[in-house]
Amino acid sequence: MHIIIYSIIVLGATMIGAITGLGGGIIIKPAFDFVGIDTTSMISVYSTVAVFTMCLVSIYKRSKQGFHVQKQIALGLAFGSIIGGKIGDVIFLQAVDSWGSQAVSATQSVILFLLLAGIILFTLNKESIRTLEVTNLVAIVTIGLTVGMISVYLGIGGGPLNIALLVYFFSMKAKDAAAYSILMIFFAQIIKMGTVIRDFEKYNNVSLVILAIAIFAVLGGWIGTKIQSKLTHEAVEKLYLGLMAILVFMTAFNVFKFIGV
Repeated sequence: MHIIIYSIIVLGATMIGAITGLGGGIIIKPAFDFVGIDTTSMISVYSTVAVFTMCLVSIYKRSKQGFHVQKQIALGLAFGSIIGGKIGDVIFLQAVDSWGSQAVSATQSVILFLLLAGIILFTLNKESIRTLEVTNLVAIVTIGLTVGMISVYLGIGGGPLNIALLVYFFSMKAKDAAAYSILMIFFAQIIKMGTVIRDFEKYNNVSLVILAIAIFAVLGGWIGTKIQSKLTHEAVEKLYLGLMAILVFMTAFNVFKFIGV
């Protein structure tokens, strides 16, 4: 039964993630926490598989649609995301060993709630905020590193933070930011995905769940990217904001659940 629930969540999450640039992890993590079937470590594995698969599909489809990136920004963010993803994975594993799964889940939910609330405030007021156009390679790599580290630690793929930072530091429009965000998420998840593949024997008892998640992530990424190509920047931004509002409430619920209130 939980395979069906997870598959539905992954399909919806990756479809919306591909449209908005959120990646899907930001939906999968709190949704799986809400269902409450698996541990934080297993949810992180499922989220990684779904997000990585969706990104592969989305990047391929965008390349076929003729989307071109600015190489210095794309490569700088990608390089930083790989390093940050590795750091975030190490911090996550050490935190689970030191504090336990329940405490880490509570910490993740609190940090995620604060991030989402801040991102919503930024997005609603961005017209009155002077954005930048960063071109320095070191700064670009640092931005990628920071986002990669936070996103992998939280198990969310990084989408919401990516979008806000891309809009602020590079003055991007919603659809362009979504494309770069997917690229950043892909590279941030490479190290984590490598770990999952290396340790796959540990997950033999849930191999069907992982296969189902990968299949529905492919479908979600394909459908979402196709839909996004037909939408305006304004429509993508409205969907993004609506989703952020829903996730704030879901994350707040998870905070209260994990701290036992």
